Amino acid sequence: MSTVRMLVKGIVPFVFVCSVLLVSPAVAGEPPRYTITEIGPLPGEEDAQAFGINEAGDVVGFSSTTIGFPDCCLTTGTAFLFSDGELSDLGPLNGLDTRAEAINNLGQVAGWADEAFPRAFLWQNGEIQDIGTLGGHPFSKAFDINDAGQVVGWSYPPDTNDRHIFLWQDGAMLDLGFVSNTGPPEFGINNLGQVVGGGFIWEDGVRTTIAMRAYDINDLSQVVGYGVGGAVLWENGTFQQLGGSVAYAINNRSQVVGVADGASLWHDGVMHTLSDLVTLPPDWLLRSAWDINDTGQIVGNASTPDGITHAFLMTPVDADFDDDDDTDLMDFAAFRSCLTGPGVLRSSECRLRDIDRDGHVDLKDFQALQWVFTGP
Repeated sequence: MSTVRMLVKGIVPFVFVCSVLLVSPAVAGEPPRYTITEIGPLPGEEDAQAFGINEAGDVVGFSSTTIGFPDCCLTTGTAFLFSDGELSDLGPLNGLDTRAEAINNLGQVAGWADEAFPRAFLWQNGEIQDIGTLGGHPFSKAFDINDAGQVVGWSYPPDTNDRHIFLWQDGAMLDLGFVSNTGPPEFGINNLGQVVGGGFIWEDGVRTTIAMRAYDINDLSQVVGYGVGGAVLWENGTFQQLGGSVAYAINNRSQVVGVADGASLWHDGVMHTLSDLVTLPPDWLLRSAWDINDTGQIVGNASTPDGITHAFLMTPVDADFDDDDDTDLMDFAAFRSCLTGPGVLRSSECRLRDIDRDGHVDLKDFQALQWVFTGP
């Protein structure tokens, strides 16, 4: 029996962990394996959905409750922030329900309040503010935000019933032109200030048509969305079919997430079903993947037979703490010092030992480290 097996035997069997799958480090071209963490819902609510993630692994979305009536139903919800294992309520906007769509690396959050009569908001430093409209119908929705605090979404300019895309910054809202009044919302902005929405890319006042419905753009100016044939990636005027139904997000490593056969990841030219890369909680079905950061963390939504929607965070597994290209007893010793010592996550070194990034170095991470040696 290996040293690690002897150290963990008799401890791990008492811990039920349905969320971790670890294997030996993947060879080049193979997708990573992941841990999965359920997020939310907030107290008193039953469903949760996650839509955005930043480089720190902070996640935003909303949780909700459906209230039944004789002939219809009403869904009430609240925007949330999930950070370091803690779930926070971002609160209402002027007493209205809120939904968070995106978060940047400064912790600023964009979204909207009230689905029936929506108003775009920006949340920062614990406060939520209405960012206004283009001056027509009193409706707006915000879908993305970059590290400069620029927000994109849709609203109505005066004297028209057509939706236009806006770019908001420092209290001013710029009209970028008409987008479709039908279909799902497709808007993204990168850190270069390039904007995609509907079938175009906008940069420095110039709007260029592209033959796709665009959802996201990374800092390499790669655009993803869907077109003829399904999920596509656009770069420098060239389209590439990705093999799925729709692509929702792309990171700066050109990894793409969206929907193919359920929630999916496009990695090194191949589309993979996310459920094949992780051990899922019982009865979970991964429906959609909405965002991915540059470390490869993915957020999305799952469903269960009871009709509940579950928000999830998937994190690539890396237990090679000393970066020697081998997961060995040196890594185990480094992990153990954080598990048993005080102030587990006070140091940056111990944050790396939080394998499933739930804000705690605990027996879930301990079991994951064991599996590196013994196999899942």
